[in-house]
Amino acid sequence: MPRLLTLSRLNAYLRQNGRCFYCGASMWLESPETFAREHDIPIERTGRFRCTAEHLQARSEGGGDEPANIVAACTFCNHNRHGRKRPMRPEPYKRFVTARLRRRRWHQEWVFERPVLLGLEDCLEDEAE
Repeated sequence: MPRLLTLSRLNAYLRQNGRCFYCGASMWLESPETFAREHDIPIERTGRFRCTAEHLQARSEGGGDEPANIVAACTFCNHNRHGRKRPMRPEPYKRFVTARLRRRRWHQEWVFERPVLLGLEDCLEDEAE
């Protein structure tokens, strides 16, 4: 990863308190082992929570690696956004992800067993209602 992009990703990660721009989940930058231990999950399940540098405006559309164009996103959200036939713009995609989270249709079911640890508690509907 080019130096500017690496720094922009780190800045976004810190600015967002280590949370994914789209789903709000905790992410890891360097140590999946530490993340697994802190969140009491098997190491095999940490990959989706790796922090990536997400371009708000894609490079193919003229977006660059400057900090204003980079947010931190978990691998799962980043890959799902760009894996679509026609990737959604960032804000509509964020609303889409939030709606899916509320219905427990975004991350795998085991993630919802740890909503507080993974930072998803604000996105989930209050089941007591």
